[in-house]
Amino acid sequence: MDQKFIRLLENVRSTQQGAQSTIFVSKHLFRVGVLGFLMIMKPILWYNGNRVFHESRREDEHLSKD
Repeated sequence: MDQKFIRLLENVRSTQQGAQSTIFVSKHLFRVGVLGFLMIMKPILWYNGNRVFHESRREDEHLSKD
């Protein structure tokens, strides 16, 4: 009885450690994925944002001339 219980506890402990390392790996992969996504998206967003900003400034200059 005791040995079965001890074995059960050891199994639970090892599965908990496995789950913790899995969570750690998945968090790490998620962070890397988010950073990679931002690295890819930032230049695109920056370029589009600048273009929109310059176009709106041009319209303002046209309006102020009139």
